[in-house]
Amino acid sequence: MCIRDRIKKYYDEHKDDYRAPESLNIQFVVMSPETVKMTAEPSEQELKDFYEQNRKKYEVEESRRAAHILIAPDANEADKAKADQDAKAKAEKILAEVKADPSKFAQLAKENSADPGTAESGGDLDFFTQGQMVPEFDKAVFGAKKDEIVGPVKTEFGWHIIKVNDVKEVPFPTYDSVKDQIREGLELKKQQNFLNELMKTNKIEYGK
Repeated sequence: MCIRDRIKKYYDEHKDDYRAPESLNIQFVVMSPETVKMTAEPSEQELKDFYEQNRKKYEVEESRRAAHILIAPDANEADKAKADQDAKAKAEKILAEVKADPSKFAQLAKENSADPGTAESGGDLDFFTQGQMVPEFDKAVFGAKKDEIVGPVKTEFGWHIIKVNDVKEVPFPTYDSVKDQIREGLELKKQQNFLNELMKTNKIEYGK
């Protein structure tokens, strides 16, 4: 066997001795929490801009307290149109009574309302926000003033006489009242964006 063949044979039998170990070329950045926080600190102008651009986010809905007297058509009446007209006529009569003397509203609700859930409490529905009631009822309540009596309002349930007992108006939150909340949200978002950029620019490279 010639020298060349002997060398090749030796190499083949010991090739693992000549294999270079796999290596990683890693770039990394050490950042303290304080440094990350500093890079994400929003300016006063950024806070104000966010507030102006997202005012809807901070709105608190107005709620109203109303009472109603429901006059439902007679379910036993074969002529549905007649039953509806009779119910409307009765509602109009009761409406005239309560407008003449609003103090009678609760008593008339107890005596006449077809709503079993509220009749005993004088028709009281407690506070609710816009959109919680059927559309026709909702529109009548939020289109009326406090202490106003409106109706008859037709819904799928029958005819309603409605009294708006209270309006809970919520003042729009000022910039100062939500400033800290905005700052926390923007800081978190900017920190995440900063860390995402670091991950993009500092790659892990494999080498041999």
